[in-house]
Amino acid sequence: MPKVNGFDAIMTRHITADRVFCIIGRNGTRFLQPGRSLGLSAVAIGTCLRSEHYVPFKVKKISGTLGYECNENYSVFRVGHHGQWWLGQDSDTSDYGLATSMMTNFPNDDNDELWLFPKRTSSVSDMDVVGNGGLPAESAVHSDLYLEDGWTRGVEATGCYDWGVTVCIHSNDLQVADAMATNMRGVYVPFFEGNGSARLLSLNMKKRITAAGSSSVKFGDLMVWAGTYRATNGTQWIGDPVLRIHDGSSMIRNSYNDSSELRVETVVQIRGT
Repeated sequence: MPKVNGFDAIMTRHITADRVFCIIGRNGTRFLQPGRSLGLSAVAIGTCLRSEHYVPFKVKKISGTLGYECNENYSVFRVGHHGQWWLGQDSDTSDYGLATSMMTNFPNDDNDELWLFPKRTSSVSDMDVVGNGGLPAESAVHSDLYLEDGWTRGVEATGCYDWGVTVCIHSNDLQVADAMATNMRGVYVPFFEGNGSARLLSLNMKKRITAAGSSSVKFGDLMVWAGTYRATNGTQWIGDPVLRIHDGSSMIRNSYNDSSELRVETVVQIRGT
């Protein structure tokens, strides 16, 4: 029987399951997973939210300047060659006003990567509160939000001292071994405090597990990313993750049917004031 933070654990799920994160804890006590094991112990005593289901998507190649398109739940944005332009797939999806920052800091010199921003959707993108630790936030709810440039989704929290986000990206639909690890260049959380402007929190890659694919010709992979932020304002908007993806290793092809499906799960932990 495996151990999780010194406790016996029975593993009942694998990377094909609806949710692969195991949340250990109960109201009023510090959460053991994923907070402590990922270095998020400071926020593991607060309100914990997680995805109700994994959030799936596929990316395919298309003709034209944008070059790529996402089928659901996320929308493609692209920095043009050497940071010369910024283009989006959907006019009603927000990029948090980060175009100038993206072009400056991620110039995309090889013209072979894209960004996926969360878009408003009625499918499986909601999160629910799974428990409150010793210092819960006053309120924390996952919802859609309309900004000046379009819709996004994330967690609105009040009475927030600091927070952490853990993102699990997994697939058993890869056509080349290590394709996901090769192509995932970064995971970020857009956020703003009070009425401030949007910023990006860069998450750190904490764990990677390779696994079997859905068939003898497919491969599986799972990556866990996490990070924390010390709040200076009690009101926070914590966006769903933004993904920076490289086009390589046969993960993105000319049709959705031929492209690999990736799945995203998110856990947000908010320490109250």
